[in-house]
Amino acid sequence: MKAMKLIFVILLVALVLQGCSIQSSQLSSVIDATRNGPKALQNSSWTVRYGKYTAQVYAVSSPKGTLFSNELGDRFLFDGWSVREVNGLGVNRADWRVKDSNKTRKFIRGNTLVAAHFCSPWRSLNATDAVRHTQKCNGFMSYSNSILIDEKGYVALITQNVNGGNIFLTLSKNK
Repeated sequence: MKAMKLIFVILLVALVLQGCSIQSSQLSSVIDATRNGPKALQNSSWTVRYGKYTAQVYAVSSPKGTLFSNELGDRFLFDGWSVREVNGLGVNRADWRVKDSNKTRKFIRGNTLVAAHFCSPWRSLNATDAVRHTQKCNGFMSYSNSILIDEKGYVALITQNVNGGNIFLTLSKNK
């Protein structure tokens, strides 16, 4: 029940922040989700994984992108291409930001720059029932960030380096 209240507060704040640009379908979704309880909210539930840490988060539209959040204090801001902010992750209590400029991706912990990697532009690979966007990057090692779009055109899986290390943050849509 606590999770339901937190999600309702997050949704309410997102609606207030969007002001006059709220679409009626967004408002209807929030009202329906609060009326119909946890089953309706399952439609926006995702699983976050980072190393051994796993938790369920809920996606909410915000002016800066999609905010994934839960009652444990996890928060991840996704702008459509990159996870830009990471907070929480259990006992790790992450406070990371990712900033891109030209071909450089900068990883910031608190106010400290911890790494800068060189990344190529995103590339798309079409399959029969999905589209995979990948971005090759080089830091201490070479790696790829990826976003999987399902057959309906929705993001289904996000896998990205969020702190310049060798562990990736994965957000996967729950069915």
